[in-house]
Amino acid sequence: MNSKIDIIAYCAGAIGVITSIPQLHQIIITKQVRDLNPYFFILHSTSDLLYLIYGVFADDYILSISMSFPFTCNVIIFILWVIYTIKVVDIEKEKQQFTEHTEIKIDEVNE
Repeated sequence: MNSKIDIIAYCAGAIGVITSIPQLHQIIITKQVRDLNPYFFILHSTSDLLYLIYGVFADDYILSISMSFPFTCNVIIFILWVIYTIKVVDIEKEKQQFTEHTEIKIDEVNE
């Protein structure tokens, strides 16, 4: 391979490695995933995984290594999305139960 083409491949790999880090950092700090679309991370992870597999079979280890980190970050982001979405649903259920219980007590007092 040409050394200029290698430089382009290394730059693309380096950028690919850092693409998901800002989103992952924000999720970990804020513990919020309300505005994230899980399908994006599923599709992106699938794409990364397919590139990783292709790199292994094509003996292109630069591609495989550069796609393994974004794949890992996207899988972690999806797992955090699931965890934080479940927590939000649980909190909403607790609020609803508390509200219903409070309304019953207020009605009993008014009678």
